[in-house]
Amino acid sequence: MRRELLLERIDKLKATMPWYILEYYQSKLAVPYSFTTLYEYLKEYDRFFNWVLESGITDASHIAEIPLSVLENMTKKDMEAFILICVNVRFSMLIQLKTVFPRQPSTGLFQLCPVSTNI
Repeated sequence: MRRELLLERIDKLKATMPWYILEYYQSKLAVPYSFTTLYEYLKEYDRFFNWVLESGITDASHIAEIPLSVLENMTKKDMEAFILICVNVRFSMLIQLKTVFPRQPSTGLFQLCPVSTNI
């Protein structure tokens, strides 16, 4: 991804994040982490905080409004629910990939394009 586009996407995600995530992000610039790594972190925070909003764990209406106290008071059951959703989403994506890129029977390898004999 072009650096300019990456930085634009980072800025867009940063604009939605709570103050404590922005502090964390800033601290990682000093390490320094690559912008690609930081972008991936922000995408994961976005996914998590959207789940927090959708699950009703908070009364906040925007990610930036989620107080740190919400995270401090999350239960083990809340976190397990998020993990299960992530696993299910990734499993679903894997199933879709296997449909798009099926294994060749003779080699066991994935073929890039399914071959149809019904043309």
